[in-house]
Amino acid sequence: ICGWASGGQPISIWEEAGGGGKSLDGQIRAAGKHAGVFLWYQGESDAVNGYAQDKYLEVLQDLAARVRKEAGNPQMLAVIVQLATFGSGKNKTMEIREAQRQFVLKDPQAILVTAMGRTCDGTHLKKDGYFELGREISRALLKTRYAKKDVDWPGPVLDAAVLGTDGKTVCAHFAEVKKLAGVLAADFGALDSEGQIKCVKAQAENTRVIVTLERAVKLPARLVYGLGPAPAATLVDEAGNRAPAVILDLAQAAVPADQFTNCPNGAGGAR
Repeated sequence: ICGWASGGQPISIWEEAGGGGKSLDGQIRAAGKHAGVFLWYQGESDAVNGYAQDKYLEVLQDLAARVRKEAGNPQMLAVIVQLATFGSGKNKTMEIREAQRQFVLKDPQAILVTAMGRTCDGTHLKKDGYFELGREISRALLKTRYAKKDVDWPGPVLDAAVLGTDGKTVCAHFAEVKKLAGVLAADFGALDSEGQIKCVKAQAENTRVIVTLERAVKLPARLVYGLGPAPAATLVDEAGNRAPAVILDLAQAAVPADQFTNCPNGAGGAR
């Protein structure tokens, strides 16, 4: 096990010319050759400072590529931990979470484990929250790296959002779950050209949630699970895996069937 960490730092510190980047490279050269897993959990500083979503994604992609090259393992698995609840004011937490998810969608050797929904003090996870997150990361590695067939991971992940004819009702489908639990209306919302739209009702089925918005959306628009910087994010599957935050395009299409679908990376489908 090797690495270089520093609290309260922006992702730019880990760029190639940054102090963190140089230190991490040195640690890998000294003790990380042929390492099998790269674990990344960072982003609060960038959320607070309004770092652009696309830029965060670009820097994270470059970082992962350098880590794999330095370790001499181009197939190294990247475990990206999606940001937990952070503060209550205006910040870019939703955007950083989505950048982290988009990284996993674009990287065939990456998986996403969310820190949302864990026991938290409003800014950081508490001890119980860290232990819960650690257990889910363990399940993720057992399933993806060690191919343990009896391990239940990933958790529910939004993979389809279909807008009803009234413009206010959305059928949201979640992959990798047989029976959803912990659905809260406040965790859902939509984004369109006029801004953010609250959810006033969320009713769970087995693999779907029927979401009712406070007003009709104007397409193009997107559905959000994990709305705002501090959602309760209590949505879980039958094994207790947490649902990651997802921002997904709203489609006008056939309603997805209420049945199980696969999503092995834990990040859902492309927007």
